[in-house]
Amino acid sequence: AQNLLEWMASPAAQNLFADINMEYPVNPAIQPAAMVAAWGEFHSSSFNLARAGELQRSAVMLMNRAGYR
Repeated sequence: AQNLLEWMASPAAQNLFADINMEYPVNPAIQPAAMVAAWGEFHSSSFNLARAGELQRSAVMLMNRAGYR
C-alpha cells in the first residue's frame, strides 16, 4: 500500500493523472493539462463526504419515488 501511495504521488504518476484522467495534479510541481488549466485554479470543497454517504440511502429512495432513472 505504501509503495502504491508513493507511486501515485510521483511525478510520473501525477503526469498520467493530469494528462490522461484530466485531473488536477496534487503535486504542485506538475502542471495540469491545458484543458484542466483553462478551468481555473483548483478549489477544494469543504463538503463532508461522510455526510453524503449517510444521506445516500434517503437520496436513492427519493429518486425512486420520483421515477428518476
